[in-house]
Amino acid sequence: MEDNYNNDQFGFELKRALLEDTPLPDADKAFMQFKKNIGVKESRWKTLRPYLAVAMAACIAALCYLVLPLGEEDKMASSRMQQQLAKMGDVVYMAGEEKNVISLCVNGKMIDLAANSKSSKSGFVLTSDNVIRMFDVPKDNHDEAVITVPHGQMATIMLDDSTKVTLNAGSTFAFPCHFDKDGFRKVKLQGEGYFEVKHDEQHPFVVNGKQLDVTVLGTVFDVRNFDQEQARVALLQGKVNVEVAKQQTILEPGQVATVGTTGFVTVEDADLEQVLGWKNGLFYFDGQSLHEIMLEMGRWYNMSIVFASSLHIDERLHFSMERTASAEEAIRQLQLICSAKIQIKQKQNTILVK
Repeated sequence: MEDNYNNDQFGFELKRALLEDTPLPDADKAFMQFKKNIGVKESRWKTLRPYLAVAMAACIAALCYLVLPLGEEDKMASSRMQQQLAKMGDVVYMAGEEKNVISLCVNGKMIDLAANSKSSKSGFVLTSDNVIRMFDVPKDNHDEAVITVPHGQMATIMLDDSTKVTLNAGSTFAFPCHFDKDGFRKVKLQGEGYFEVKHDEQHPFVVNGKQLDVTVLGTVFDVRNFDQEQARVALLQGKVNVEVAKQQTILEPGQVATVGTTGFVTVEDADLEQVLGWKNGLFYFDGQSLHEIMLEMGRWYNMSIVFASSLHIDERLHFSMERTASAEEAIRQLQLICSAKIQIKQKQNTILVK
């Protein structure tokens, strides 16, 4: 923090603590552990007869294909698909792997939430309303947990300090099973989350994102931190400090801070109905560009988005739709107010905008 940081706006002395440059433990390690490629040792075959050599060569070729590390196979398939879509136009969003369940990884070990109950040893349970709760986790357990929310779903996690976090589709959230009682309450977000932070003056709550960091004591706010988009923080209650490249910005309730492409932060009044549309089960756009709208739809429906023409990419639209609607119905309604021609290519799992 800079020396001129106004600590009174938080109501207590945070200057010394916030001067410390203590990044959140790297969640990437957890990802690498639970996404580690599966490999097998190459079998050694001994040719007994000439005609068997040919057959065995074919078997080995098939085996090599089947046991090719999953990550490499996925990359190859994704690359091929992207090349096909590129022939159609500008690929602004690429659909991800199709997953239907919320995943949780604790200290590198995958937890089967769907099969969990309070009788399990994992310490986590997923309730019927998609709320993840902890139980019987030792207080000295600071292992990192990573939640991944699939497309078309939302999830809520209750942290050990009673902070409630609601996650948007396509989001990944990392947090410790129990916070260190002597320091910050640190979490990491890639995607979008709605935070209802339990007040604790002695332990500031820090959300670490790719483009920004948000520090609070106890408040309600929304952080949007997706790739391919400008990051932003919208405040509903309390006060937050937004840090971007050492630049400090204090938000008041009803304000939103947006990080520009150059890293410059702008603050303006927030359209909270638009900001919280996703949490309320809506596509809600009030003057957003067609590009922004299609990114959000692509992420929710897990469909690639291709613009065959940039003619209408910046067209500003006012559009509202229940997220329970099918992709076909949402596009049909959007088409009624949009100048561009929008088509769904089912075979390519793609929405094409002309």
